[in-house]
Amino acid sequence: MQSCYHSTCRLFLVHENLSIYPFPSGVYNENAGFPEIARRLRAIAKAEEHHGEGQKKPLKEVEGGSVFKKDRKVCWVCKRCGYIHEGEAPPEKCSSCDHVLNYFQVKCEEY
Repeated sequence: MQSCYHSTCRLFLVHENLSIYPFPSGVYNENAGFPEIARRLRAIAKAEEHHGEGQKKPLKEVEGGSVFKKDRKVCWVCKRCGYIHEGEAPPEKCSSCDHVLNYFQVKCEEY
């Protein structure tokens, strides 16, 4: 299952970054006669570059098997009920709502 997920993630990243937004270099050129389109395409490319960077860490965690296993204690939050567990890994099931470990994510305190 994990290798299938990994392959899907990698294929999506390659497809998104190389296939969806690889506009010909002339399209970005404002002298091509479409300055507003060129400006917008450059902005889209910049946003997609940012998205690609944000997808690298989760992909690395999937590849390394560290999505649900950390090397230090962290706070895990159940996405269904909000129960918080502290540890290197989430519990096999939530103590509050009985949902399985896949419902947990590391608590994010950046807003």
